[in-house]
Amino acid sequence: MKSFLVVAIVAAIAALAVYRAGAEFSLLNPEVRQVPAVSVLTDRGKRVALRAEALDAIVVFGYTRCHDVCSLLLSRAFRDSSRKRVLFITVDPDRDRPAILTAYLRSWPGVEGITASPVTMARVYSAFTGSAPPRVIDDHTSQIFRVDERDEIAPLSQS
Repeated sequence: MKSFLVVAIVAAIAALAVYRAGAEFSLLNPEVRQVPAVSVLTDRGKRVALRAEALDAIVVFGYTRCHDVCSLLLSRAFRDSSRKRVLFITVDPDRDRPAILTAYLRSWPGVEGITASPVTMARVYSAFTGSAPPRVIDDHTSQIFRVDERDEIAPLSQS
């Protein structure tokens, strides 16, 4: 009975740690990250569920004031998308409102911008990267991610 209680306490502490980190993990495979169930805004101002938007998509993190790396990442994701949707998720939600995302994404037809509150965007970033969001926006990940039909997140292979 004591060993069951110890296991239950350890499991509860682990679950709390995952919840507080903001990342969502598969219970069957804790190494698998999943898209969080959050509400976000598209660059068209429509409120949507991120899980539905990211399903079977390519995902890039960036910000609209970036003049080099973000554009290169978007170009690569757009090229590698192979008919999948491409989502540009901002790491600067205070500035990158829907209209600003729309103007920025005109160069990439079909790429969809995603923004939300800073708290929600931090949760999204953590779920994808497994780490806390950067303190300085230009220090964000340069990894491109793919989301499969099971809402599982994986880095896009470097080619």
